Amino acid sequence: MGKLVASLAAVSVIAMGCGQPSAHVDDSSASAATSAAAPAPVAKPTAVAICDMPGEDDHLCFEYLDEAIAKDREVTCATGLRRDASCPEKDRLGSCRLSDGSVRYAYPPKTPDQAERACHEAKGKFAPGGLAPPPDPKVLVRCEGKVEGGCEEETTFTEARAKQAEEECSTYGGKSSRGGACVRDQAIATCDLDGPRLLVFSRTTSFGAAERYCTDRRGKFDKTEAASASASASASAAPDYDPPEPKADIMIRQR
Repeated sequence: MGKLVASLAAVSVIAMGCGQPSAHVDDSSASAATSAAAPAPVAKPTAVAICDMPGEDDHLCFEYLDEAIAKDREVTCATGLRRDASCPEKDRLGSCRLSDGSVRYAYPPKTPDQAERACHEAKGKFAPGGLAPPPDPKVLVRCEGKVEGGCEEETTFTEARAKQAEEECSTYGGKSSRGGACVRDQAIATCDLDGPRLLVFSRTTSFGAAERYCTDRRGKFDKTEAASASASASASAAPDYDPPEPKADIMIRQR
């Protein structure tokens, strides 16, 4: 009888254990759930190209975010461009968002104060430390009358440069406005300048005068298709005169 009671008690304990949920949790399941909930790592952004120029007296590194700007700067990068890369993060003193949208980082032996002054001189936007400041809203500044027979337009990503371009336009006898590009339906040629800036020459000037003005400033001269067709169809051409003494042309210093 005693043995029967003991057997029934053991069966009851086993039955009670089967009816209760297990306290054991599968570690692999928990790990999988945690991994699924965690955000995926964000890939570090890279520039289209960089120009890293270390030296004993100066160390600057440029990150170009636009392919056209990178191509323009390639000829001036003494160390050669590196594609799909980022400037070194170690020892960054500060960064300067330049008017063309690219970023210039400063390193020792310069000081943070020197880096900031150089940025302001370039009409850039400065930030101390290793993170680049965001660009200002993109602005297109148009200037008519600064260049004889031409309209100049410039796209900038810093408000400081936009204001400087407006001041330059006024100083040299032009009238500036924001947002609207130069009219092209009466253009005979264009001149692509550093900045990026574009000169649109109208029919009131000649090809020769426009080309000389452009090449004197190391710009890329290009006749428009409409002008080429008009020149072929017309037997008479505009006189090849030079505009008045060229007005001072303030170059944007980014390097």
